[in-house]
Amino acid sequence: MSERDKQKRYESDSNIEGSMYARVNAGGNAKYDTPNKKGKKSNSLSRTLLFYILGFIISIIFIFIGLWLFHDYFYNGGMNQVKPTLILLLSSFSIGFLSSKIIIKKRV
Repeated sequence: MSERDKQKRYESDSNIEGSMYARVNAGGNAKYDTPNKKGKKSNSLSRTLLFYILGFIISIIFIFIGLWLFHDYFYNGGMNQVKPTLILLLSSFSIGFLSSKIIIKKRV
């Protein structure tokens, strides 16, 4: 380990920016203009709601597209079989929520 790595590790271990010492001791080493390390937490509830609403809407659209494409199969007794129905539902929900995630990531 080089000296620079040791120094970085020592500084990260002894970081007191957010500790009680930095709040109480207004000495020369305390930094008050550091940005919030937690990052932005704004609109997290609205993003979550938007994610689920878009996911369900897109999933329902894909379910109807799947039922329309395989109309003859599902309406001639295929709906009574578990495997094709589960494949349609699971693939529709996974595609719907994946596309919802991509849409939200590009928009925000």
